[in-house]
Amino acid sequence: MTRTRRPAKTDITLDEELSYRNAMSPPHFTGKHLLEDNGFLLTGETDEHDVFAISMIFNVDGTEWGGKPATMRQTNFMAIPKSQRGKGLTDNDYIGVRSDPVKSLNLSVDADDTQVSWSIGDLTMVAEPPYWTLKGEHAGVDFDVTMGGLQDASRFLGDFKELDQNGKAGVELPCWLEGDLTVDGVKYELQNGIAMHEKVIIGDAWVQGEALRRRTNHYWMWVLSEDVRVFSYVKEATGVTFGHADVGEATDWFGPGQITIDELDHWVDPRTGIQIPSRFAVAMQSPESTVSLTVEAYGRFMYTYCLAGGNITYHGLICRANGTIVSGDTTTEIVDVVTYLENGIYPTPLPVN
Repeated sequence: MTRTRRPAKTDITLDEELSYRNAMSPPHFTGKHLLEDNGFLLTGETDEHDVFAISMIFNVDGTEWGGKPATMRQTNFMAIPKSQRGKGLTDNDYIGVRSDPVKSLNLSVDADDTQVSWSIGDLTMVAEPPYWTLKGEHAGVDFDVTMGGLQDASRFLGDFKELDQNGKAGVELPCWLEGDLTVDGVKYELQNGIAMHEKVIIGDAWVQGEALRRRTNHYWMWVLSEDVRVFSYVKEATGVTFGHADVGEATDWFGPGQITIDELDHWVDPRTGIQIPSRFAVAMQSPESTVSLTVEAYGRFMYTYCLAGGNITYHGLICRANGTIVSGDTTTEIVDVVTYLENGIYPTPLPVN
C-alpha cells in the first residue's frame, strides 16, 4: 500500500525516543524496580469491524522483575463486529501474550540525525517525529501502519531532560493512523484510524507493592477522535491521578482529587472467571473544565506481567463514550466516540518458587 504522509505535528524530540534503561541510577533505581516502555495503542475500523491492537516493547530490571535486565514484548489484537456496539461484553476472541522477564528478547535501538528505531526480531518501530511507523509481525499480528502526531505531547510523568532529578519521565501522544493489520490471513485495512504513542521510564518509585497482594484500581482511558480527546489515568497502587481534555487546539488539565471513575456494571469473563467492569461513569472536574462521560465496553482482551512477587493481569476494553466537556461557556458533545479503557489490577499473589 502506497501512502502519502498527512500533515502532523508534535513537540516530541528524537532524544525522547531513545532508550534510557542505562541512565537510571540511585536514588531513583537502586536495583529494585525499573520499567521502560515504548509502544502504541492502535484503533480503527473496517466496513464490518472495530479493530484495536497494542504493540509495546518493555525493558525491565531489578529484584521486582527477577533480578536481571530483560526485554519483553506485548501484542494484543481484537476485531469486534460493529453490530456489537451498545450490546455489552461477550466472549470475543482475541490475541494476548504474557510478558515474562524469564524469556528476555534481543532488542536493537539505532539512531541517527533523522530517526530512532527499536527492533526485536521481525518487528521494527521507527520514530521520525512527528511521524512513526510500525512494521513486522509478532504473536500472529502483522503490523504495517504509519502514524502522525495530532498535538503536542503530555508529560505527566515528567520531562526526559529532568530524568536525573525526578527518576521518571514519559510522553503520551495521540496520532492519526493509516495502514493495515493482518491476522490469520485476513487483512484489516483501517479507516478512521487513531493511535496513541507512549514512551515511559520509571524507577523504584513505581514498585507495584500492594498491587501484587490485593486487587487495586487501575484505569487508563483514552477517548479518541481527531477533534476531541479525553485522557484519564488513575492508578491506586502508585497514587497517580492525571488527565486532560482536548477540544481542537485547547487543552484543560486535571490532577489529584479531580477525577472519579465509578464502575456501574460488571461481567464475568467465562475464560478466567474474573469479574470485570463493563460500564463506567467518568467525572473530571477542575476550576476551568468539567467532563462527564458514560463509557460502555463491548470487547475485551487481556495481558499479564510476570514479576518475582506474583503476576498482575490487566483487561483492555474496547468501548464507546457519550457525554460532554464543558469548558468556560462552551459545551462539546461526545457522541458514540471510540474509547479504550484499560482496567486492573488483578493479582495472582504467588512469588517465584
